[in-house]
Amino acid sequence: MKRVVQILIIAIVVIGGLVDGAPSDTTRTLLKDKINNVPSSAIYGLEDTYGNTMDCAKIIQTFDTDVTKRYVAVYHYPWGGNYKVGIAKSSNLTTWQQTSLLEFGSSQANIMRLSDGRYLMAWEQTYSSGNRIRLRYFLSLTDLLADHSDDWIEISIPSWVESGKAIGTPNIYTITGYSGNIYSSVLYVGAHYGSSNHDRQTSFKVTNFNKNQVEWLRNPNTYWPSIEDSVLYWLIPQQTSSSDGPGNVGGRDSFAYNGYQFALIEGNPWGTGTDSEDFKHWQSFLYDRQTLNSDKLQLVTSCGATSYANPHVTLLNDPNNVFVILLTFFIPTESVGCDAGTLLYWVPL
Repeated sequence: MKRVVQILIIAIVVIGGLVDGAPSDTTRTLLKDKINNVPSSAIYGLEDTYGNTMDCAKIIQTFDTDVTKRYVAVYHYPWGGNYKVGIAKSSNLTTWQQTSLLEFGSSQANIMRLSDGRYLMAWEQTYSSGNRIRLRYFLSLTDLLADHSDDWIEISIPSWVESGKAIGTPNIYTITGYSGNIYSSVLYVGAHYGSSNHDRQTSFKVTNFNKNQVEWLRNPNTYWPSIEDSVLYWLIPQQTSSSDGPGNVGGRDSFAYNGYQFALIEGNPWGTGTDSEDFKHWQSFLYDRQTLNSDKLQLVTSCGATSYANPHVTLLNDPNNVFVILLTFFIPTESVGCDAGTLLYWVPL
């Protein structure tokens, strides 16, 4: 017994040292400061040129020689009692021309440019039996902008998800083994799933872009380990007698900087199921894959937003060719201070 206790103490000291003095700490602190200080040039209530709200927009750089297609965004907006995902292009990150729409009931889209200039898109597709995740593969930017896909698959709800619950808010973590052939690759995707009254984290890998070769991973052993626990660390102490917490751990988006891997992820200490109450409390966090912990973000906006969710992040070159971190957050109607919609801004790194 004495030897076991000694081993446990050593393990705790070592783990604590890794977290408290990790090499990624300085980089994470820098990123947190950049993200928290929203510049005065930020855009609130982002819309496309048709006047559609660009809710939960994910923006990437295309590296296309045609400057009018320099950037692409995927986003959703209300449509007939549900949502549709829009695809838009921009030359300057501020004016967005919609080029196509996905099917009715699509939302929460994410997109990745592959090493050979092809594209992968993931989104949440609504069904009466619960949302599922669709993945679509495009051979070119032209095909993407026109929504002419080469192939697509749909990921069914896994058997361990409770009846009546769903999966959603996909993000594309990475693809391995890819050299121009999507059917010889392994794709890693993050998602959330419904559990009782709360959303929790999962991830899955798709081998050879085959819907029958899907392997699910659940907390804490998701592709990005313990990402759910790192957010619950902050949410659990905020529970109250009326919050029915610890609420939801939802959408996420990952990126790499300075040799380290990070993600932004949303969380909510409230989970009553009443939007007018729960949506007041959405928060976002910066997750460090090296230390497996998260820092709570405290955005300083010109309108004093108190709730911000659905974070998306991309490192890219802005229209002046400055390397920046570009961010979007969705500000709910229930947030104090700001008008509802997507907040977009970027800051130099």
